[in-house]
Amino acid sequence: MFINSDSIIVDMADKGAKSLEDRLKLGFDCDALCSPEQKKAELRINKVNGMGAFLREDYASARRFFINAIPKASDKKEKEWLYRKVVECSSELFRVLMNSQAEDNAEEEFKRVCAGYEHLIKAFETPENYLDYMKFIGIEMNDKYEKNLFAEAIKIGQQALSRFPEDHRIYEEMYELYIYENEEEKSRECLDAIIRLKFDDADYILKNFGGALWRRTKNNPLLPISELLKYKGGAIYEYPEELYKYGKFTAEHIGNNEKLAVHLLNNAYCKKPRIPGLKEDLADAFDNAIKAMKDNNAPPKERLAFINMYRHVLEIKKALAEEEGDDEEEKARGKDFSKEIVVVTPKDIKQYLDQYVIGQEQAKRGMSVGYYMHLLRLKHQGEKNSKMDKSNILLLGPTGCGKTYMLQILAQMSKVPFVTFDTSKITSAGYVGNDAEDCLKSLVNAANGDIELAQRGIVYLDEADKIKAKPGYGKDVGGEGAQQQLLKLLEGSVVTVGGHNEKKFQIDTTNILFVVSGAFSYTEYGGSLGDRIKRREKVVGFRMQKEDEPKACKEDKKNIVAKLTDKDLHEYGFLPEFIGRLHYRIVLDSLTKPELRRILTEPGNAIIPQYENAFRLSGIRLNIKEDALDAIAEEAFALNAGARSLKTICDKIFEDGLFHLPGSNIKEYVVDRNEVMRYIKK
Repeated sequence: MFINSDSIIVDMADKGAKSLEDRLKLGFDCDALCSPEQKKAELRINKVNGMGAFLREDYASARRFFINAIPKASDKKEKEWLYRKVVECSSELFRVLMNSQAEDNAEEEFKRVCAGYEHLIKAFETPENYLDYMKFIGIEMNDKYEKNLFAEAIKIGQQALSRFPEDHRIYEEMYELYIYENEEEKSRECLDAIIRLKFDDADYILKNFGGALWRRTKNNPLLPISELLKYKGGAIYEYPEELYKYGKFTAEHIGNNEKLAVHLLNNAYCKKPRIPGLKEDLADAFDNAIKAMKDNNAPPKERLAFINMYRHVLEIKKALAEEEGDDEEEKARGKDFSKEIVVVTPKDIKQYLDQYVIGQEQAKRGMSVGYYMHLLRLKHQGEKNSKMDKSNILLLGPTGCGKTYMLQILAQMSKVPFVTFDTSKITSAGYVGNDAEDCLKSLVNAANGDIELAQRGIVYLDEADKIKAKPGYGKDVGGEGAQQQLLKLLEGSVVTVGGHNEKKFQIDTTNILFVVSGAFSYTEYGGSLGDRIKRREKVVGFRMQKEDEPKACKEDKKNIVAKLTDKDLHEYGFLPEFIGRLHYRIVLDSLTKPELRRILTEPGNAIIPQYENAFRLSGIRLNIKEDALDAIAEEAFALNAGARSLKTICDKIFEDGLFHLPGSNIKEYVVDRNEVMRYIKK
């Protein structure tokens, strides 16, 4: 085919090429000659071929395909992903060569990895890219290949800090590198910088540094905790919850600092005395400080001055002693928890759920059977010929459809501890974030510290769709890494909980019911799980059921559980081992307008009766019309946030009434559709 080069060059000139040389270069530029559609097609082909080669572990070919795809990519995120895949391919080639003892070739490949990171940072200068480069050069090279390149990693970190001086993650990585290099003073400088940036996040500071806050250096006798307390003129004293955490940690883990613990806890008490557990911890710390002063033969005047300074603690101790009798009875009841295992039939379980959960008939039946099987297994474990495998539950459904609520009702019925845990905050061990075992800590706390009781509880792992594996983003610490962390809990094993600065305990997860839940909707890494099934089976998936929906579609929707396969979940981003531990699967539908309307008045803890009671106690009769209830349900349905939006809408409607009417001469408050719409449109 003949190409008119003159017209191409003129066209290129219109796009900004000024000189003849530039025009000629553009005229023979293959990418410039390609249409946007051709570029997209070539990009897709290169990505598919690259991923295919990568999965076959042909990393050299995969790298070549990804490099070819980079000029075709127009989206910034996609281009960064391709750069990262190039670096990942080089890293894998380097690993292979190191394992095969090909030192000379490995050195060349190592240079390619470094060059790849430098190109990546040049094109996309982000803290995350700097951090990945530092971890590869520093920690990974030392741990995997026993190559000490900490000095080079520190240089990269210094460059990163010059660009991102407020990113605490870079300081944290530098702190680790300086520790490896025995650079005590410089590691202390990094710690001080982190304290300045994160002083008001005690959980982060204590989890990552703990006892280092009380460690002096040769050239700096001032403790890091002292720096924290002085930062910004004592800004930490405006955060009583965080101050309480620092004080409690000091009291429990740091010896010879009893007076500092009292100081921190007392300041937290003065700001916010109602923090749970604060009074008890302050009283204990006070007693420990007095005992320490006696043991150290402190002068009587010093002890008297300390008691006078914190004399109000004596009043706190007295009040606690008076309440102890009532507390003993409450502790004995243990939130009405029961250690007796009572097997309830599926029909009875569903009848109980019907009192509180509107709609979701198929899901309630499935949950009743699944929970019945769990109770049977607990009741007859250890008996001959009664072996039953542990079966956790996978719960799928859109936001606000009642997933969490249904489990709360089951826990209430069985009188067992229940805890909800956000899985999206779990990361691989050694990274900033929650550990998987933190959900067991919460469960034991919910059981008032009774481990035996906690071992029969329910752990609701919410937002599970957020831990799907994220393709092509380097080490996936919050996706695949989080799934790996949860495996040992789901399969049933004895887990040791507690870090090096915490009291450790062991808990057996064999009889804990884990319910993994999520909406499994669209994410930045791909489409919804429902759409995957729809494409394969041509079913409706999770979309909202309409009143005029064809009958065949409704039947397909009811049978979606049967159509969901392990392959669907694996392609969505879950490890086969993770999927294999979730045998029982239940799908909840989006709530319809009639169901939202019923939720307002019918369940045992319905919203409208609560407001009626609030107005009644204020001497006012709430008269809410049927059309007003219809309007509230319509607005909640339009928001597409499920049942949780009902409370938000009602709060907005009744706020003015509850503010102005109590104490007035008005004895009846009538709410109709017009009144509802007036507040909704505000």
